Amino acid sequence: MQKRKAFFTSISKKLMLLYIIGAFSLAVTLVAVAISLSSKILTEGASAQMNLFCEERADDINLEMVRIEDAVSSLARWTRSRIPDVETIKEDAELRDAIVDDADDLIRFMTEHNDFIESAYIHYTLDVTGITDREEGVYYTRNDDGNFKTIPFTQEEIVNDPVAEDWYYGPIRLGKAAW
Repeated sequence: MQKRKAFFTSISKKLMLLYIIGAFSLAVTLVAVAISLSSKILTEGASAQMNLFCEERADDINLEMVRIEDAVSSLARWTRSRIPDVETIKEDAELRDAIVDDADDLIRFMTEHNDFIESAYIHYTLDVTGITDREEGVYYTRNDDGNFKTIPFTQEEIVNDPVAEDWYYGPIRLGKAAW
């Protein structure tokens, strides 16, 4: 019977197997490290890109809010310059109507070209007019085609409006515009 030669009998074959195992181990390790690092790099890149995008959008929103605040402040200054004193305005409904009519054009001019603004109003407080069934101001909202339309409302409606606490009384209580 013939003796079979074992594969690992020679040193060169043992070294060759050792080199193959080492190369394979090194390749597996390098692939694992490459996948791990590329995942980290891609995640960091995407995160940085998203943060930059959010910062740009935040700057755009801040700019629009400043424009809106400027419009509100300008309208408030204009209105204050037209009102002689509280007692006169309380007693003179025609003067109140004239101020609102004049403010109508100013409101439209300041808001129509800013698509960010969905509604605008100028209205006398209940302290000035009391609860009445006549319109004591004007309220605009955008319709489907993007233009402002007038929504009539009275002081009675404000008193009965459950959300008036936020949009009507809140800014009065604060003494300034509320965002």
